[in-house]
Amino acid sequence: MIPNLREKIVPASPLDAVLSECFRLGDPSRLDIIQGDIPRDIAENLVLAINGEAAVQQYLDLVKAMASNGLSATILSLIDRALPTTPWHADIQAKFFNLRAAVEDQSGMRWAAAVDRRISQRLTDQINRDEELPVAEDSHLQIVDAWNQPDRFATLSTLHTPSELLNDPLRDPILSKRVHFSKRVRSRLGTFVDFSFFVLDDDDIPVLQVECDTSNCTAPLRCRESPILMVPFHAAKEVIHSAVKLAIDQLLWISTWVGTRGIQVELDLQNEAGLAAAPIIHPLVSYIRAMARGSVSLSRSSDEIIASYSQNHRRSISKGGKYINIHRFCKDDPRAAQCYDDLHAKIGRDRALDTSNIIEMMKAERYCLYGAYRDESAVGMVGISRHGNTAYYSAGIMSGPDNIPIGHAMIHRAIEDAKSDGFERFDFGLLDISEGSDAKMKSIARFKLGFCDDVSERLIMNFAL
Repeated sequence: MIPNLREKIVPASPLDAVLSECFRLGDPSRLDIIQGDIPRDIAENLVLAINGEAAVQQYLDLVKAMASNGLSATILSLIDRALPTTPWHADIQAKFFNLRAAVEDQSGMRWAAAVDRRISQRLTDQINRDEELPVAEDSHLQIVDAWNQPDRFATLSTLHTPSELLNDPLRDPILSKRVHFSKRVRSRLGTFVDFSFFVLDDDDIPVLQVECDTSNCTAPLRCRESPILMVPFHAAKEVIHSAVKLAIDQLLWISTWVGTRGIQVELDLQNEAGLAAAPIIHPLVSYIRAMARGSVSLSRSSDEIIASYSQNHRRSISKGGKYINIHRFCKDDPRAAQCYDDLHAKIGRDRALDTSNIIEMMKAERYCLYGAYRDESAVGMVGISRHGNTAYYSAGIMSGPDNIPIGHAMIHRAIEDAKSDGFERFDFGLLDISEGSDAKMKSIARFKLGFCDDVSERLIMNFAL
């Protein structure tokens, strides 16, 4: 396990200690202890800032005032308060991280300052590619990663990526990775960086593959927008267990070095890597959630597939089919992508994918759109992406009327087409089945599970040092 490299700042004075504690606890009443020691205008801004209600410029003015009095601990606590409460814009966030780094440098916190500079670089696309990422070590295993050894990693990925990843719509290193890294608006979120890696044995044979990357600065280290899944190759049990331990050390190094908010992993306890990881990660866990992975096996007959749906779904499919016409778009067709855009605008919802990405994937025959029409007006669309032998329910949007089960009929049609096209599985991805999930998430999970005949239980864990 890597050493705990967190550095703590020591308050410069009793005033610094009181003010930093006010920000840490979010409690402005503690300012009464030092009443009279602070000018009134600054005290008013402090109350706003401690409550998370200050504007960006008010936070920056306070940083300047605290710096003039050498209150370093207060500045760091103040910025911690500002980051989640100010507008999310990469340039604004980068300014705060640069201020943190400057204070940390002055306070001798070299590691913390370097981490905050790396976060700022990601936010402003000024990443220093010459910096070397620390790598976990084992006498019989080695790590090849996308940051330090991009060419070798790319070769290994091309030659060895297993079908479990290639057919995984959430972690496909070809399609989903390219879309994920290209779709973001840089000024809003910053630059995403690939830190994926292989664990190899003494003979340079892959034992484990781990897809992971950074996203925005409030998110943990994960695989695109999904938890990290450690995928083992064929190897002896004891070798996989050693590789998993090394991989967890590497994830901790990455998270510590780049400054992510912890690490998010998915454990499949029917998988040897999941079994090996569970006892190592569990003592570090800050969050755990029960999930399910739901899919439809397409190797069965069409009648068997329909018979496995829930009774309510079968009824809804029949009813929906009477009121709507469904059209499938699987080639580059600007009408389909434009309709997708228009439906989102109509109900005021953000798109799951940019239209340009949809068109690109449709051109490559990696994506289909299904449009539901009633009286020649579009009332719903469903997007299905293709990954190896798997068709994946990517996104859906319905604009009513509410009494017609549009989605049931569209997804059933997509499942039928996936079977006809030779796919082996129709995947709905991770579904939230935990008791603590909200009503909407439970409703979505019930809807998708109503189609599924293959459901596996998963654990999602967040952990850090």
